[in-house]
Amino acid sequence: MHPELDLDRFINDLRTLVGYRTIVEQNPAAFSRAREWIRQYLADVDAEFVDFDVDGMTSTIIRPRGSTRPTMIGDAHLEVVPAADQLFEVERDGDRLYGRGTADMKTPLLMLLRVMADLLASDDHRDLWLVITEDEEIGSQRGAACVVDYLAQRDLLPPVAFVPDGGHGFAYVEREKGIATIRAVARGEGGHASRPWLVANPIETMLAFTGDCKEAFPDPRDEADWRSTVVPARISAGGATNQIATECRAVFDVRFTGEHNPAHIRTRIDEIADRHGVVVQYAKLDAAAHYSSDAPIAREYLEMLTEVTGREPSILHSAGASNGRFYAARGVHVLMTNARAGGAHSRREWVDTSSLPTYHEVVHRTVALVADRVRAGAPITDDA
Repeated sequence: MHPELDLDRFINDLRTLVGYRTIVEQNPAAFSRAREWIRQYLADVDAEFVDFDVDGMTSTIIRPRGSTRPTMIGDAHLEVVPAADQLFEVERDGDRLYGRGTADMKTPLLMLLRVMADLLASDDHRDLWLVITEDEEIGSQRGAACVVDYLAQRDLLPPVAFVPDGGHGFAYVEREKGIATIRAVARGEGGHASRPWLVANPIETMLAFTGDCKEAFPDPRDEADWRSTVVPARISAGGATNQIATECRAVFDVRFTGEHNPAHIRTRIDEIADRHGVVVQYAKLDAAAHYSSDAPIAREYLEMLTEVTGREPSILHSAGASNGRFYAARGVHVLMTNARAGGAHSRREWVDTSSLPTYHEVVHRTVALVADRVRAGAPITDDA
């Protein structure tokens, strides 16, 4: 039996972890302090830390000392998206804690650390390894992509990864969209803004390109409207207010379903770009991921969720993308569930504290059922 969750301690620890302003690609000192805090959190148990630095981005593998192969990896990211300073101070309102990272994803990260500490204090650590990265919010190319490659090259990938970066409210995430980042440039000769008939305006060219992308990939109506999207995330052009710019630059966030593979997405967007004379570059282009709810391990996992939570879990198609895609691409089955939480990336991001003891039980039970299945040689997927 594992110990019960000390909820007061967990909340205090979460306040500390949220307090580190680990904003993606900013505040290196905050990341260093947070990594040191994590080491101290596990200082009383026998854990080994392996750090990877890729172009200034640090990822960490944490494993039980002497463990030679994981039965399961728990994957979480330490960084958060930018926020005002006050959002790094946790605010409590009843059962809800508000603050940057409470949903995405310092609560799941802390829960993985808590469960690892529980297991390392027992006689059976079950070969749970953790992977902590710092660039999931910008594509994971220097984090999870590199760590998964490292593990694969050494034949150290487990059959299952628990990636709790979604599935709020004890849902099961079965599908995630593919993701691409596009950098686009429209160019013109420039001129005086009072004489627009003399030159082509690259801002208008970019807007026309954006409009045709929206026509080809209309925005969904809601989360259940499962379709591919092309969303302008940043646009910049111009200097003086009375000047037609010589160049307009934009960044687009692209999410696509499994029905649209990366080659299809690229071909369609390239066609639109060519029509408008816009130059596009793809910073990343990763396929959609499928974590089948019908795999043997998933069926047992869903039964466990029903037993622990007292209700049958929802099975979700998520509009987001997570580090899970890197594991799935290597044949690792991904399980993804979070506590009751919401408002990720918003000013009112929150987690429900009353759901945390249940989540603690879910994570412990997940580690146990995966380890027991692996040690028994039972199939994980239908291909096993």
